[in-house]
Amino acid sequence: MKEPPAHGLLRRLEALVQHDRALSGLNGYLAVGVASDAGTDTWWHAEFGTETKTWTSNARPDRVPESALIMNEATADKIMNGESCPDAKLIGDARFYNKFINRYLVRNAGLNQRLLRFTYPTKDTP
Repeated sequence: MKEPPAHGLLRRLEALVQHDRALSGLNGYLAVGVASDAGTDTWWHAEFGTETKTWTSNARPDRVPESALIMNEATADKIMNGESCPDAKLIGDARFYNKFINRYLVRNAGLNQRLLRFTYPTKDTP
């Protein structure tokens, strides 16, 4: 059994994706990174296609994801506590990220709205 992600936000994303047994309809790779106050990063990765694979690591993605959401621990805490997240940064394809949000977070409207409250660039690399 794999170890759960360190931060509550990453654990929540993991639970939402793992709970969904149907095909996601997504095709691509998403990474969400939380930088801790201690200077270590924790990344939650999800690869979508004919099956969904998730994993966590302390290393930045080793390839360019379609979308990457990056934030510090304080911002991740704010999201979990119902506050806005202006310090979160989305890099990459906003359409792919929005498809992920619609698939997994639309049922959890509070978390969905908090993760949508920042500006996305159209295409970039992490």
